[in-house]
Amino acid sequence: MRDAVKLGLGTAQFGLDYGVSNREGMTSEDEARRVLQLASGHGVKVIDTARAYGRSQEVLGRCLPAGHGFDIVTKTAPLRTASISRAQIAGVAVQFEESLALLRQERVYGLLVHHAGDVLAAGGEGVVDALRALQGRGLARKIGVSVYDARELDGVLARWTPDIVQLPLSVLDQRLIASGHVAQLARLGVEIHVRSVFLQGLLLMAPEAIPAPLQGAARSVAEFQAFAAAGGCSPASAALQFGAALPGVRAVLAGVNNAAQLDELLDYGSCAVDAAAGLDGAAMARFALADEALLNPAQWRLQ
Repeated sequence: MRDAVKLGLGTAQFGLDYGVSNREGMTSEDEARRVLQLASGHGVKVIDTARAYGRSQEVLGRCLPAGHGFDIVTKTAPLRTASISRAQIAGVAVQFEESLALLRQERVYGLLVHHAGDVLAAGGEGVVDALRALQGRGLARKIGVSVYDARELDGVLARWTPDIVQLPLSVLDQRLIASGHVAQLARLGVEIHVRSVFLQGLLLMAPEAIPAPLQGAARSVAEFQAFAAAGGCSPASAALQFGAALPGVRAVLAGVNNAAQLDELLDYGSCAVDAAAGLDGAAMARFALADEALLNPAQWRLQ
């Protein structure tokens, strides 16, 4: 399917040397421009970036095609403090306007709190109020939060119902499906953006090439890749289909290093793995892992 309605483009690679399977380093500006042109021409809508992604916003500002029609989502700078001060709250708006300048946009589709702990900290309601004020000024159509786990999501929902929640989810990491949180967000009408669908490329690696500290995932990776091949799909296509089929999911974010990789992903919907063959949630649970040391890249120790 060349009209990639639910495929969203992650852009950490535009500003950082990012991804466990990335052997090419940071994407060049010329290649980023080619990626964006291809995405624009084939129905990709959501572009995800952040202040924390190095030069990503700056590169996007220079490379976005004229009249692109993308829904751009960016994020606040993580504060990561136990208590949020008035000065930090004021800085949210200042930094966001800097992001708009770098992106060369008058407004964005979405503005997310990058570190959910900033909402949960003492004074965190001020961060939410700052986002609401920016939304009220018409600078962000929707506001929301990026979370890592169920604990963070529960804490956020106890205080606020965001317009958008970005969360980690993949064939390997189905914790928020099993816990009922994905279904809960769908019931609340929250727009879900799935990230880490390939778990930084781990799901697509040859099992024998997976770094030693992550070899605990190798069996599930091998079994999933064999399942996808039996259905006539690439692992990437099957993984994208799995995420896109979940209730409430607006975008499944995938980062690429070059236009050739995006071109492969654009065909994800043309490879229809029959649900009867195992793409339904109950059957896909067989590939899920529970070890957070494997599922949370922040805990990876690869050096």
